Amino acid sequence: MAIVTPSDRIATVRRQGSDWSPKPGKLASIEALRAAAAVLVILFHATVIFAPAMGRAPFGGLFDAGNRGVDLFFVLSGFIIATVHRADLGQPRRLASYLFNRVTRIYPAVWIMTAFALALYASGFGGADKAAKLAPDAIAASALLLPQTLTPLVNVTWTLTYEVAFYALFALAIVNRRVGFGLFALWQLATLVVNVGDLDLGGGGYYLRPLCLDFSVGLIVAWLVRDPGARFATGWSRLSLLLGVAAFVAGMTLSGRPASDAPGLGAIAGAFCALGSGAIILGLVGLERGGKLRVPSALVSLGGASYAVYLVHFSVMTVAGVVLVKLHVAPTNLVCLAAAATGVLAGVAFDRTIDRPLQRLVRASKARIIRSPARFGPARSMPNATTAGSRR
Repeated sequence: MAIVTPSDRIATVRRQGSDWSPKPGKLASIEALRAAAAVLVILFHATVIFAPAMGRAPFGGLFDAGNRGVDLFFVLSGFIIATVHRADLGQPRRLASYLFNRVTRIYPAVWIMTAFALALYASGFGGADKAAKLAPDAIAASALLLPQTLTPLVNVTWTLTYEVAFYALFALAIVNRRVGFGLFALWQLATLVVNVGDLDLGGGGYYLRPLCLDFSVGLIVAWLVRDPGARFATGWSRLSLLLGVAAFVAGMTLSGRPASDAPGLGAIAGAFCALGSGAIILGLVGLERGGKLRVPSALVSLGGASYAVYLVHFSVMTVAGVVLVKLHVAPTNLVCLAAAATGVLAGVAFDRTIDRPLQRLVRASKARIIRSPARFGPARSMPNATTAGSRR
């Protein structure tokens, strides 16, 4: 999922002499899109958690394919990281700052939630089925976001293992643009070959899942909108947004069909969702830069908390499901919706009371831990560079 530091808000920029300086503000539509992706995943998990007790899919199966919100998150990741760190490419002296930002943004919240899950499972929650999660190697893999055959202690963090891999390759591009993007291209090509050829690599194919191709879509969109001063025709932006939504919905619809209906159906669905996500981002950026789009502040705020919401919601909803069973509360669509809302509120509370204060402390310590790139002199200017970010 897209994860950016508070100081990395998506912002338009203007050129001043040979430097690029951020203007106030950010792309609110990107924040809102992160909120939408989180809500999709949450409603999918509400379906997974409550369907067994209900004997049917909640909401009439409408969100059976809500896990496709992960595609949207990954495309957003590619877009945001490429936009935020565009000026860092080929600038080795900026590597330490980049790594500090990425590591301190992802891991502290993961460690807190992992400790919570560890305590929960150690207390016997989930029974013997969860005992394997308490093995030392499984705990280490969960905490470090390494590949593993078991579901991580915090279930949703499996997606972050792919984020970390993407961040690592982008780090190489900061050291050497050609090498970094060359290896990234090889990764994407290998992923494409394995999935088009339907090759079974077993555990060796962990980082070659179709979802990995989503990062490429985000990078391409970031390149297309790299000039913050460019204005896009309103009609084309609206068309891109409309086609993107249609493609994404089509991908979700195909995801809901049995795999036996057609060979490669999952890959086709993934392609629709990835390309649809890219078109949605392209349309939203065009409309917002052209002053044709206003985004509700509530969605922008939820987008800013989306990382915390994503990390927290599943654990909270799972516990809520167990409590409801013990209280003999019959699960209904309304109960599922209430559980989903509880997961969102718990994530927002975690963001406001734990994650944001923690990030402020981390940012305050950054100058003492690493040397600022500014000490090495002004960065080499880059035509059409863009600074950006979104609290991810």
